[in-house]
Parts: sequence; C-alpha cells; structure tokens
Amino acid sequence: MRNFRINAMTVLILGLNVAVVNATDGNILNITTTDPDNANKIEATNAKGPGHTAVGQQNQIYSIPDSENGFVNIQGASSAIGNQNIVKGFNASAVGNKNDVYGSQSQSFGYSNKVYSDSSMAFGGGNMIGAQPEQNSDSNNKIPAKDIVTDKNTQSGVAFGINNTVLGDENLALGLYNNVNGANSMAVGSDSTSNGFAAIALGTASQAGPAEKEDNSKILSPIAIGYSAHATATETIAIGSEAKASADDAVAIGKSATSTGERSTALGDSANAKDGNSVALGSGTITREATQENEATVNGIKYSGFAGHDPLSVVSVGSDKTETYKQEQSGYTVTIKPHTRQIINVGAGKISATSTDAINGSQLYMIAEQVGKNKKLIDNISTLSSSAKVEAGDNIDVETHDDANQVKTYKVSTKKDIKANSYTINNSSIKIDQNGINAGNKKVINVANGENDNDAVNVSQLNKVKNDMANNTKNIATNTQNIANNTKAINTLNKKVHNVDRKSRAGIAGVAAIASAPSARKDGKSMVSTGVAHHRGESAIAIKASRNSDNGHWSTNVNGAADTRGQFTVGAGVGYEW
Repeated sequence: MRNFRINAMTVLILGLNVAVVNATDGNILNITTTDPDNANKIEATNAKGPGHTAVGQQNQIYSIPDSENGFVNIQGASSAIGNQNIVKGFNASAVGNKNDVYGSQSQSFGYSNKVYSDSSMAFGGGNMIGAQPEQNSDSNNKIPAKDIVTDKNTQSGVAFGINNTVLGDENLALGLYNNVNGANSMAVGSDSTSNGFAAIALGTASQAGPAEKEDNSKILSPIAIGYSAHATATETIAIGSEAKASADDAVAIGKSATSTGERSTALGDSANAKDGNSVALGSGTITREATQENEATVNGIKYSGFAGHDPLSVVSVGSDKTETYKQEQSGYTVTIKPHTRQIINVGAGKISATSTDAINGSQLYMIAEQVGKNKKLIDNISTLSSSAKVEAGDNIDVETHDDANQVKTYKVSTKKDIKANSYTINNSSIKIDQNGINAGNKKVINVANGENDNDAVNVSQLNKVKNDMANNTKNIATNTQNIANNTKAINTLNKKVHNVDRKSRAGIAGVAAIASAPSARKDGKSMVSTGVAHHRGESAIAIKASRNSDNGHWSTNVNGAADTRGQFTVGAGVGYEW
C-alpha cells in the first residue's frame, strides 16, 4: 500500500497492477490501474478536502462539481470496499459487491444494494432506498455533474434484509421483499407494504395504507400487525391474521376480524363491524344498521317518548343471520351462524325519564315484584268497591253486573209480588198495623237515618251509598291509569339494559394498556410497541412510540389506546434525566 498526495487530496488504492495517472491542469483527476478489467477508479474535478479509499476490484468513487451547490463530494472522504461498487455521494461508503451509493452520508453493506437517498443505510442484498437517478453519459462513458439527478425528497431511509424498497423520508424496511413509500413509516417481515405517513406494517404480506403508491400522503398512521393484516385508511388498526380495517378510524383485532365502517371496531375471530361507529364484540359477531325506536305497542297499549331513541350506531355481541365469506389469503370458507351472548356482571343503571343506562336483572326483578304487589292491591281495591252490600229480600230484587274494569253495578227493584199482612192499593189513606206502615201511595217524609238492619233508610243515606260507589268507580279508573303508567315505565326500563359503567372500566383498561407497552431503553434508540389490558370485563389495546436521545438525557414517547367501548385515548410525554 502506498500513499499519494495529489492536489491536497489523499487517495488510497488497493488492487491489482496499481498505477497513478494525474492530469497536471487540476481539472480531471483520473486514477486507475494498468489492468482496465479489474481497475479501481477514483475520478474528481478540482478535488479538495480529505481523500477517498477504494479497496478491491472495479470499484468507482466520483467527486464531481455541481453547477449550483459547489462540489458534490469534496468535504468528506468516501470509500468503496469490495468489488464493482459505485460511490457518488458525499462522505458515503459501500462495502460488499455491486453496491451503488448516490446519497450523501449514506452507506451500503452487502450486495446489489441501491442507495439513492441522503443519510440512508442498506444492509443485505437487493435493497433499494430512494428513487433511481436519471443519468446521461457521454461517449467516454463518463457522467457529467449536470446529468446526475438524485431524489432530494428521500432522506434517512434504512433497509435491512433482502430486496426491500424504501422511498420517502425517514422510513425503515426490515426483512424480505418489503416496500415502504411515504414518510416516517416502516415495514417489517416479508412481502409487507407500508404506504402513507407514520404507517406501520408488521408481518408477512401485511399492508398499512393503500396498495397504490400514488397520493398516499393523505393516509395517516395506519397500523397492520399480523399475517396478511390490512389497515388501508387513515388512523386504522388491523391486528391479527387476515384482519382488515378499510375505513377511516376503524379498528379490527383478531383472526379475520373486519371493520369496514368509519370509526367502527371489530374484536374477535371473524368479527365484522360493517356499519359506521358500530362495535362487534366476540367471535363471529356481526353488526347491523341502528334503528330509531321512539314508540312501541304492547297488548294493544301504545308507549312512546323513549330517551335515546335516535342511536348513533350499535354494539353487537352475536349475529341474527347466517353469513358466508372466503378468506383472501388462506382461501378458507367461513360460515357465521346466528347466535347470541349473555351480557353479565352489569352494574345497576340510573332510572329516570331521561336515562339511557343499561338495567340489570336485579332491577327488573324488583319491578316485576312491585307489579305483583300492585296486582294484589288492585284485587283488594276491587273487593273494597263492593263494600256497599245490597241483598235481595222478600219484596226486593237485586241484579249485579261487572264492567270491563271489574267494577260491580247493582240494579235494585221491587218484586212483582209483595208480601204483607195487610196493605191497600190505590187508596190515599195510610194504613199502619203491627206488621208495618201503609203509606197509601204517598211519600214518606222526614224519615230518620236507619241504624239497624231492619230500619228504613232515607234518601240521604241512599245518596251517600250512590256517591261512595261513584267515587269507588272513579278511584278504580285512576288506579287503572296509574297501572298503565307503571307498565310504560317498566317497558322503558327494558330498553336500557346495555350501557352502564363499562366506559369507565374500558378507560382504565386503556390506561393500563398504555402503561404495559414498553419504551426504548438504550441511548439513541427508538421503539414502537404495543400493549393490551383487561379490567373487569373490558379490554383495550395501545400503541406506543418512544425515543431516547443520543446523549441519554432526553426521553420522549407518544402513545394511543383504543378500548372495547369505542373510546380512544392518546398521550405524550417528555423527560430529562441527569
């Protein structure tokens, strides 16, 4: 190995049949070997600054001026180690075979990697970072500076593995045949695609963002985790084998779970939330469109004025029909049959005219028990209504009739044949004997109130009986209306059995899920993690992104959680350690 000092640039060449050719006018520096087939080559125009290094065979390092920005590669040394590597970026490196590095401060380690973006790194084979430059060569196969066009919109990309493609700023591809196009996105696994801003695809054939690369900058933060999981719209989350979330803000968690409605959530194997804002909980659960319920008719009685009669959507825990569909990747046919689930451990809901809380079984039992007591009271009232006792006698007939409300009506009349020891018909004289009084068809006036069973009663006593019976009839009608109102309240309560304090428990689960997601521990490292939690029948999943500064003093994190009540929790934190 020999060192040469040429035009203030130190050049190191290790190869076969080394020879140095120097143009004395300083415009072109061409260093090659006597064996043109195995030559290392460093070419520069007005080269300045530290030197470049080529080790191996047929490596090429270019230092070429730019008409607007000065020299492309004059302020930092570049290197090519191996065979047939091409380095054209400022302070760039290529280690291996047939690597092309066009981006400034970029590196490639492996074989056949193409790095066209600045501040990027490729590890493995066949990886590409950034768009391929447009090149025009002259007759001597030299590339003038004005004919090199690099993709200035792509920076800080990283590719680890085989045949990964990274386009856009600050993207990461790890694995085999992954594609990342957008910004601040990643694809980890094999055959995974991440298109959009802050998109995450983890797993074989997973897809975060749309399949097409065009105009994907509007797709924000899709997350797909699992084999063939697809999260193809803004703020979507798909976790599980063949899980699909295809509408904005949709969440699908579980094997073959599907969310196609905006802001919908599907949780469980083959759960399907296909309506906007709907929630499908449990394996094979399917949602349907919400209906408005402002009135109902039961046993011919119409009830109306329900609170919450205009719901936003539905929460389903089963299916009311049979549905069959075919999984895209596995090709399996899945059939969902009608089924139901019990909702258990429900807290007591608020009971009021405007409450929309769920009512549990104990509350319904108390209502049913009270209805039973009311029925017994009504029966007693019916018995009390007959306290004015009227019986037929020797000369009196009594007929009894019950109306639809079980109110008794008495019809009192004299018999056709009256029995007496003596009496006078059609005579004005009053006849009285030991058996009674004959009024002679005249009114008997000033009759005192009767006291004993055999005493005569006057009109005032009869009127009192009549008024008492009328009041009893009125009271019975009022009680009947009150009973109808009680029935209406009971039916209203029956509609409110589905939403108690699960939101608070789901929120606790969301906080626990965020706390469960680990954070980056080492200096200069970043981590994307997920956490799940369960609290008293409610569950949540969280995604956390964290970063530690290179000096170890600063630590930041951003996190978000989605729970089984359709709620979303987001947070961020920053800390300084000394």
